Amino acid sequence: MRMIRIVYTWWIARADERGANLVEYAMLIAFIVLVVVSAVEYFGEATVGHFDDLNAEWDNPGGGIGP
Repeated sequence: MRMIRIVYTWWIARADERGANLVEYAMLIAFIVLVVVSAVEYFGEATVGHFDDLNAEWDNPGGGIGP
């Protein structure tokens, strides 16, 4: 009977830790999403311009020189 009580107590304590970990991971993911969205907002226009330039070069490699 004592062993069952020990396992039950351990199981309940473990379940409480899982709940706390879930909240911590959710907060961490929310923070990462906030940082990514902020970075995209801040660097968005410059990044789009850079990718437009890369796309133009991909469509016309070498500046049109060649056969």
